[in-house]
Amino acid sequence: MLDQDNDGILDNVDKCPDTPARTRVDANGCPLVVDPAIRRLEVPVRFKTNSTVLERSSYPTLNKIAQALKDHPEYSLRIIGHADSRGTDEYNQGLSERRAESVKRYFTGKQVDGTRVITEGRGEGEPAAPNTSAAGMSKNRRVEFKFEFVVTPAPSM
Repeated sequence: MLDQDNDGILDNVDKCPDTPARTRVDANGCPLVVDPAIRRLEVPVRFKTNSTVLERSSYPTLNKIAQALKDHPEYSLRIIGHADSRGTDEYNQGLSERRAESVKRYFTGKQVDGTRVITEGRGEGEPAAPNTSAAGMSKNRRVEFKFEFVVTPAPSM
């Protein structure tokens, strides 16, 4: 029997035959869906200008996310850092990466396994608001969260 999409479900019973390899799937071969209650925790946290320091006002949000990761070992978390448009593209790329790493350190400090937390920086390239006002720039100095399913290792041949 064949499993052409390598999701562990044989093609003759796979209701979603084109899932990407190593995607977590249900018994029908369809991608698992993150609980909507968990998705609601994906609220961005903001930073001051040129800062990677977490604001105390972010702690309640971060603590809820940390608890969700502890309660749901099947989830991993993608942390995506962003910056406003002040500074060079190169500087803002690094700043966005450092912001994401700062949040990851917060979670590992709360005993979340660091291998379940993926960080990336997007620099100034994906603004949440126009960079034409202080309020807009404030919205762009952020870290966003995306819960995902822990990727299962590729089967060894």
